[in-house]
Amino acid sequence: MVHAVQDALTTLGRDLGRLTVRPTPTSANESSTATTPLRDPPAPGDVVYGNPLQNVQYFISQGDNNTCVLSSTAMVIGQLKGPGGMPSWSDIVQEAKDTPSYLPARSSGSVWKDLLNRYVPRTGNIYDPLADEYVYYVDSMALMENHGVDATMTTYTKSQGDLALANLKSALTTSSVLVAVNNRIWAEAIGGAHSARRFGTANHAITVLGINETKDVIYINDSGGVGGKGLAVPLDGFMEAWQRGQYLSVSARLAAPSSAAALAA
Repeated sequence: MVHAVQDALTTLGRDLGRLTVRPTPTSANESSTATTPLRDPPAPGDVVYGNPLQNVQYFISQGDNNTCVLSSTAMVIGQLKGPGGMPSWSDIVQEAKDTPSYLPARSSGSVWKDLLNRYVPRTGNIYDPLADEYVYYVDSMALMENHGVDATMTTYTKSQGDLALANLKSALTTSSVLVAVNNRIWAEAIGGAHSARRFGTANHAITVLGINETKDVIYINDSGGVGGKGLAVPLDGFMEAWQRGQYLSVSARLAAPSSAAALAA
């Protein structure tokens, strides 16, 4: 099953390479940036994809836990359903703890915990606070579905960065999006020290608020660390960090009324 999912995603990335995307940006409003926690907010007339000024409010911190995927999932749900529909950190963690994982491999084996001389058995559910394992993106999509949100996961080859960015801009005009980045390169992109360890795959999830084409920055809510709300990050640094995860993105929309009704039934 895991290989089937991976093969399907690879095929999808190749198929998307044949598409021509024409996203529709908006212009920043003169009065919309008066008070906002967004760093370097759009200036009047800037070409912006998404609604960073609106979506920056949907933020939660993951604390000292390996819950960036869960936190990003909750923030995406908040962007789509508003403050009253956004799960808290404790709510999304409890839901993941109680929900079986999509991937059967989660029900066997063991994981190393905090470099201590002991092993923690896996539970077979999406997240176990004791083991504090990384959450699969396919499981984040299942949690979104529980909240009446439809999601699509997409990956690309390393050479498809321009296409991935074009499709991200397009998605931001209609959807809420989380992406996977390499944490070392990402830390440098948001102002951390240069890391010589520029290798490895994506290992951190963040929520995209919008892209300012005029300023050449991307707006992000990052649940990890301190001060991750409303980041304005140089686009080239983001692209390098994003590329390490095959430009993986999860784009989400509210489910159609018929889908939501069927889910409730």
